[in-house]
Amino acid sequence: MLTVRRSFRLKNTGSTPLWVQGFEVEGQSCEGYGFRVLNCDESPGGFALGPEEARDVDIAFTPDFTLSLITRSLALRTSLGGGFFDAVSEDPSGRLNFTLEATVPPALVAQCSAALPRPDWELYLYYGLNGFMFVFALAIMVAAFLESDRIVKVMMMIPLLQQQQQHQRQQQRERSENGHAGRGSYEDAHQIARPFDLRGIQQQVRR
Repeated sequence: MLTVRRSFRLKNTGSTPLWVQGFEVEGQSCEGYGFRVLNCDESPGGFALGPEEARDVDIAFTPDFTLSLITRSLALRTSLGGGFFDAVSEDPSGRLNFTLEATVPPALVAQCSAALPRPDWELYLYYGLNGFMFVFALAIMVAAFLESDRIVKVMMMIPLLQQQQQHQRQQQRERSENGHAGRGSYEDAHQIARPFDLRGIQQQVRR
């Protein structure tokens, strides 16, 4: 891994001692986003700066080669303002803020990223995802083919169903007409086959 180290100097220009309790990188203690304050390892509990005393602060940066410009904030928790920085109340009176900026030549980002060692499981993950996507795409194609085949069959059956319905309606009309004709024929035959009422005829003749 490529790591770059830079330093800057803290100097107490006042007449009273100054206590530096710790460092934060974007709210994270001592390190974060590729930046690391090496002084945290040397003085875990902080350090004091007497009047006119200076001390170097070492910053290490390890890029992941995803960006060419990285900007983060560095905060020092100090005893300025009458007390230490209170992490619970987030009182900014004892907090000193600085800006950390690291640059990587844009032309080298891709080359350096390719040169980084890759984990052993990355190749298996790559082929596994590709295989899953291939099977998924194949399943979609099969489902689309079956659905299209079903739609074609339904469209082909629609004219046959329409013809069948027309034929059934025609048969129902014919049966209905044949039923009325058969009823009239039956009534005529019943009138013809009815026996004569001789008594009624005799009474009509007497009148």
